Amino acid sequence: MTAEQTLVIILSIALAVFLVLAIIFVSYLIVVIRKINNVVSLAQRTVGHFENIVSNVHSAIAPTAIGNALVDMVNRFIDKRKSK
Repeated sequence: MTAEQTLVIILSIALAVFLVLAIIFVSYLIVVIRKINNVVSLAQRTVGHFENIVSNVHSAIAPTAIGNALVDMVNRFIDKRKSK
């Protein structure tokens, strides 16, 4: 066996090992990407639910704020009439 044949065998083995490692790495990478995708979709659903909650709270609070402003104006008007 010559030096060239030995070198070809060593390089072939190294290439095969790196190919197997690359396949394993890519398979783990696919699993991690799927998990990240699941987390992102869960986060998007959660944000959507919070947006619904905030809009519901806002629609419930808006009439109350307007009512409080009207009551404050009426109280100021009444206080001005009493002071005269």
